[in-house]
Amino acid sequence: EVNRMALPDQGTGWYSKDLDYKDWIDIQKAMRIPMNYIEQLPIIVFLSLISGLYFALATNIIVWVMLLGRIMYSVGYLKEPK
Repeated sequence: EVNRMALPDQGTGWYSKDLDYKDWIDIQKAMRIPMNYIEQLPIIVFLSLISGLYFALATNIIVWVMLLGRIMYSVGYLKEPK
């Protein structure tokens, strides 16, 4: 028997059923931001390693711009996901 109280609640489980709609949306947005980072991380790492061998300066600039863009995306997504 699995102890259901010990499993993490990701906004669709035992603990979140008592939340009102606004709090539930806030949890969903907060959980979506790191997942967006994780989903794009392998692509960014792979492409930056390959392009960094040939275009080190341009790759460095592009990676920093992408990092700043991801930070701006996170702040904007928490405010209004549109």
